[in-house]
Amino acid sequence: MLQNVGFQVEAIAFERKAHKGRMPACSVEIVGVIAHGRYLKWLIKMVARIPLIRRAVKSNDVVYASGPDMAVLCLASGMSFGHPIILEVVNVRELQTAGGLWG
Repeated sequence: MLQNVGFQVEAIAFERKAHKGRMPACSVEIVGVIAHGRYLKWLIKMVARIPLIRRAVKSNDVVYASGPDMAVLCLASGMSFGHPIILEVVNVRELQTAGGLWG
């Protein structure tokens, strides 16, 4: 949709074996594979990609993140640029909509 109105769209992504998402209709650079449940390895891989993600955030006007982990990673990578980050909420859980401290 954005391409139809003149935006240049590009994507970087981690391949996730546990979740097969829909690939966007643009160029996609796979920057690593993340295994489900291997959180320490997941964290190390994400932190190691911060320079690459920082370059992508810097060269674009808007960042679209497909989950909270990617949103935080993009925020940490490009904090000084002030670019808006759009977060896709894939699954809304009961806990996320609960009242009080947990919601």
